Amino acid sequence: MVDNITVELKHPIPVILTKRSSGEQREDVIDRVTVRRPKLKDLRGFSLSELENIDLGKMELLIRRLTGLSEDEAGALDFDDLGDIADALNSFFPKSADGATSPETPGG
Repeated sequence: MVDNITVELKHPIPVILTKRSSGEQREDVIDRVTVRRPKLKDLRGFSLSELENIDLGKMELLIRRLTGLSEDEAGALDFDDLGDIADALNSFFPKSADGATSPETPGG
């Protein structure tokens, strides 16, 4: 069982880092994102059927919860990278008999 999946971004996200002590700023990029296995608390507010056909707003919220990206950083994700992160998220959910991703209810 995998607990984390690292996704290399095809389109790195530019960020500006500020040193708290001096206020000095420097530019950097986020070129990889680690997606951690979701816990129940991460999925609060989502229905099981919603996870199968999630809209982009909810997908962004889930990505932020599982990667630690800020709202601005998640909003700056390129669509190609969003697809790769979505694939990583889907790998955490069991597959149904027809091969589709299907979050299961415990004991069901």
